[in-house]
Amino acid sequence: MSAQPDTPAYEPVRAVWGTSPADLYGITESMVYHYDGTAWSLIDDSGHGQSAVWGFSSRDVYISQESAWFGTIRHYDGVSWTTCMERNYRIHNILGFDTGELFGAGADGCILKFRKTSMVPVNGLLTLLIILTVTGIAVIIYSR
Repeated sequence: MSAQPDTPAYEPVRAVWGTSPADLYGITESMVYHYDGTAWSLIDDSGHGQSAVWGFSSRDVYISQESAWFGTIRHYDGVSWTTCMERNYRIHNILGFDTGELFGAGADGCILKFRKTSMVPVNGLLTLLIILTVTGIAVIIYSR
């Protein structure tokens, strides 16, 4: 058993999420791997700029991707990947809650809330503090 996928040297693992030690998803810059408790297998290599992975179950997994000007959220249903959101926000990290809500945090302090079909900007310090508390991420909050 390898502790991580056998990725190319130029693509280290960026993030891992899973439902159990026998159901893990790991991402690199452009690839997605799944661990079944025995071995890692490549399940997608069509990504680019992947920065985070989060899921609600093994059939409900999300990946954020970012480029210089926009962000994308892709969804995996256990069989195939679909693009479910593409906006002009660069999304660096994603985090979900049992309510089925997925939050994305990105460039220039943007926070987006995603619910299956749409992602909208979130205003309010309380939401930001909840996300920071759960993830343990430290950020500088500023306004323009």
